[in-house]
Amino acid sequence: FTLKKKLESQLEGFDLASGELKKSVGEGTRATINSQLSKELNLFVEYVVREDKRRFDAKWVAYHRCRMVVRSLWPRAQANLYGSFVTGLSLPWSDLDLLIWLPKVRKDAPAVTPGALEGRNAIKETWQQELARSLSSQAW
Repeated sequence: FTLKKKLESQLEGFDLASGELKKSVGEGTRATINSQLSKELNLFVEYVVREDKRRFDAKWVAYHRCRMVVRSLWPRAQANLYGSFVTGLSLPWSDLDLLIWLPKVRKDAPAVTPGALEGRNAIKETWQQELARSLSSQAW
C-alpha cells in the first residue's frame, strides 16, 4: 500500500469538502470511524496528561528562577504568570507567559541625554536586554 491508497481507504465514505460522512455509508462504517476517532482522541489525551505531569515541575522551577532573577535585578519588581499555564489549558509543549511589572523610577529632573537617568551609572541597555543577559547566564 502506498500512503495515498491507505489514506483513501481510511477516508472512504467521508466527504472532505463538507467534513461529513456520505449518506451511502452504512452504520457499520460510521461506527468504525467513530470508534477509531474515539480511540485516537483518548490516546492523545492520555499522552498530553502524562507529558504535562512530566513537565510541570520543570516549568514551575523555570518560573521561580525567572522570578528570582527579576527580583535580583529590581527588588520591587513583580513577575507573575498568566495565560494558558495559569488557566490549566496549556499543552505540555506550551511556553510560560510572564508579566513583569517594574515600579516607576523616581527622577528629579528629566534626562538630557539617553542613559542619563542614573548619572554616572548611565543605563547602557534596555531592561529587556539586561533581563535577557541575566537569564542567559543561568544554568538551565
